[in-house]
Amino acid sequence: MSALAPQAQYPTFKFATPGTRIHGVVSQPPKDSQVKDFGTQEPKFWPDGNPVMQTRVVLRVSDGTEWAIYAQGRMAKAITAAIVAAGAGDLEVGSELEVTFTQYGEGKNPAMPPKEYGAVYSPRGPAAVDHADEEPPF
Repeated sequence: MSALAPQAQYPTFKFATPGTRIHGVVSQPPKDSQVKDFGTQEPKFWPDGNPVMQTRVVLRVSDGTEWAIYAQGRMAKAITAAIVAAGAGDLEVGSELEVTFTQYGEGKNPAMPPKEYGAVYSPRGPAAVDHADEEPPF
């Protein structure tokens, strides 16, 4: 696909309150991009000059709706830990992912505490390789 092709848009899943979770099948290859400042829309950088990155993961949930989650920081660490715990190398299309906003953590600004996340990853089995385009297994 060229850069000229229209890009599909997916609604962003909001983790509004502790206990909010999303569970679905990874329906698109994960896509990395640089984080933009919320106010200015300028690309964000770490103090050492490296770009702040995020990974868009599109999940198809049980009702067929596709949602995007943008993993960075604590959410990215939770997903990475889930991938490692599952013995996998990375997220794959056709695999299952569940992400839960578990609680608020301790942060520098008490008015805006960081969100803590938990994640569970289930890689697709060998039988699912030929059926990745079918409906989710739930």
